[in-house]
Amino acid sequence: MKRATYSKLFLVTLVLGLLILAFGVFLLTYMRYHERAYVFLCPGAALLIGGIAGVIAPQAKVKSAIFYGVMAFAIVTMTVGVNYLTYHDVQDHQRGYICIAGGIIILLVGIVGAIVTQPMARLAACFSVVELGIAASIGIVACIIGCHILTIEGYQHEAYLIITIGAVCFLGGIASAAFTQNKAAIQRR
Repeated sequence: MKRATYSKLFLVTLVLGLLILAFGVFLLTYMRYHERAYVFLCPGAALLIGGIAGVIAPQAKVKSAIFYGVMAFAIVTMTVGVNYLTYHDVQDHQRGYICIAGGIIILLVGIVGAIVTQPMARLAACFSVVELGIAASIGIVACIIGCHILTIEGYQHEAYLIITIGAVCFLGGIASAAFTQNKAAIQRR
């Protein structure tokens, strides 16, 4: 495939991820369908981060963008697991432990995969994993939690602080990963 086709593919993936993530937040906060919302939050975050990874890294392969999405999926899955641990039923605790353990394994696969798929720039790949794969994904999770606290719990001051921290993590992760990938591309020339 040509570079322009990949760019269009990543942009469509980014927009689709944003829409799916927004629908998941809507289900979580306004409809209060927690389990149904998780079905949309995890893939939405994965598509959003994967699309961003493909857009900001001009030399990125589809495989590395997929692994960045896998990391976002894992982080949201672990957050879902922690939420299950707040329930009082033992069966929900078992689901929570399964989500957390699965999320850790998936996160490790995503980290290793994102580093291995960029053999010419291992250092830039390591920094991008931390910046985009982890910091931006945690920013998405913080924004989701902030929206939940704002609408369900009604704690406005804490919610706005969490949403602000999430937005800073998300945008800072994207900006620093873009800077790192751009610098690595310039050094290769």
